[in-house]
Amino acid sequence: MARTKNDVKKLDTKEVEKVKQINVEEIKTELKTYVDDEVKKETRELFRAYNKEVLKPRKRKIIKLRIIIALLIILYIVTLLFLFKDHYFDKYIIKFENKFLQRETIIKDDLKVKDNTTKEDEAKKREEEQRRLQLEKEQKLNNLKNKYQNLFQNVIITTNNNYKNEYYSGKFSNNFYLSLGVELLNESDIVYEQGIITVSGDKLIEKVKLITTQTINNDSFIYKDVSFKYIKSLNTYILDKELVKDGIQIQREVVNIEEGTNITIDTVEYYVKEGKKYNPVTDKEIEDNSISSNTFMTHEFVLSDGSYYLIK
Repeated sequence: MARTKNDVKKLDTKEVEKVKQINVEEIKTELKTYVDDEVKKETRELFRAYNKEVLKPRKRKIIKLRIIIALLIILYIVTLLFLFKDHYFDKYIIKFENKFLQRETIIKDDLKVKDNTTKEDEAKKREEEQRRLQLEKEQKLNNLKNKYQNLFQNVIITTNNNYKNEYYSGKFSNNFYLSLGVELLNESDIVYEQGIITVSGDKLIEKVKLITTQTINNDSFIYKDVSFKYIKSLNTYILDKELVKDGIQIQREVVNIEEGTNITIDTVEYYVKEGKKYNPVTDKEIEDNSISSNTFMTHEFVLSDGSYYLIK
């Protein structure tokens, strides 16, 4: 198909514009490449010139400076070695050691003083605490003594009676309580009639009931060297000789009291003869300040009807 003249013109114009467009882009690329190459070249040249004129001399100076410093250090070390060899620093070392030892001694002395002070303070605190506890214990014991001071008023033990051995052996037998009852008899309770000495069985049991709640039966027994012969049909005791209470009464020092269901009392027992204290078991004299070192007896009392009674 044949093209018209106008069509040919239009086609040529487009192709020309396209060629022009392509040539401009290539030119731009070439120019950019050229500029970059030139800039890199100039930069390398400048870096070489700077390195030659500035960096290399500076490096040389640094190396020289390091060499000088190294030589000075070597010279300093050599000088020190010669000085040590000639004992130049001995006087300073001695002074330093003396100061150090003096300071160490002062520190040790201070620590020793503080330690001693601390130990003394602790010892004082312990002593004060012990004194406080001892005072509290004594006060408590004194209060209990005042509270239970009458518990022993009917438990009378004398030195020359045979029942003393039963008492210190802890054997509270029927005859033991009967013997304690005799200690509580009044003169009016003993009847002297036509050369016969008698004591009512009811009267003796009445006295025993002041001591214990146990059931105690009238029975023949011996009190000291007096025979109490019980006549059941008459409910009466007949004595073979006159009753004389001439024994030394045992005294007691209460050393401890424990309150509970029953009252437990620890005592040191002794008797006094010619102003001296004696052990009632061995009859040996008790040295001063040793009376509280031994507990001879532990007593237990039970509360019944408002009164306390010995049970062991």
